[in-house]
Amino acid sequence: MDRFELDKLAMMAKKDKSYFPLLLKNSNAIIDRVVSKYTTGDNKAYKDDYISEAYIALFNCLDKYDSDSGAFASYSSYAVRQRILDFIRNKQSLIKLGTIKLDEIKKLDGAIKTITEQGIDMSRENIKKYSGISSDKTLSTVIWAKKAKDCISLDAPTSDDQDISLIDMIPMESDTEEEVMENEELSLLKKSILSLPEEERFLITRAYGLFGNEVLSSRELARKLNISEKTINYRKKVIQNKLRSLMAAWAS
Repeated sequence: MDRFELDKLAMMAKKDKSYFPLLLKNSNAIIDRVVSKYTTGDNKAYKDDYISEAYIALFNCLDKYDSDSGAFASYSSYAVRQRILDFIRNKQSLIKLGTIKLDEIKKLDGAIKTITEQGIDMSRENIKKYSGISSDKTLSTVIWAKKAKDCISLDAPTSDDQDISLIDMIPMESDTEEEVMENEELSLLKKSILSLPEEERFLITRAYGLFGNEVLSSRELARKLNISEKTINYRKKVIQNKLRSLMAAWAS
């Protein structure tokens, strides 16, 4: 397919997403060319991940593409390259933090429950007293781990009017946020999501705003994927169950 035919097909897919599979088929040469640049050495093991990221990039760039601005091949190549580079940066920055375990978060949950029931001050000293966590740094780390776990929960409401969690009311130091956001539990969740098929990954990351993506409503997702809102909601539940199965080791 020559440049002008591909540009025309891209504009058709922009207006009607049912044309996207055909566009994807005719863009495989572009994707392969870009992906091949980043699948040398140890990165060969991530080729399938890069291809999945490329598919998402190709889908996302349709919204902003205009054939009057240039060739779709050039536009999509840039989008695919940037998406793969972002994936590589995120992968390289993923560091496991072995000190944070679920039992420590459970201790924190228990302390918050006790303090709330007794109506006493939600201070760091009381948190340490009722949780048994004596170190200030450990407490800060556990608090950030819980915040990270809560904000990425697949059961969390996605509306703008949800209540502020009690965890946000606890005074704490801020120097451990970056450290904890890379903990082993989030690493496991990320790996589980990255193992999903391309469309499922796109849906779940946009539905819950994971990995820095903008949160999209079921209506917006339905429009982008050209399916009904009812189907979107059903697929979200299916994907949630699949992720819970993949993360069985976390829950045990």
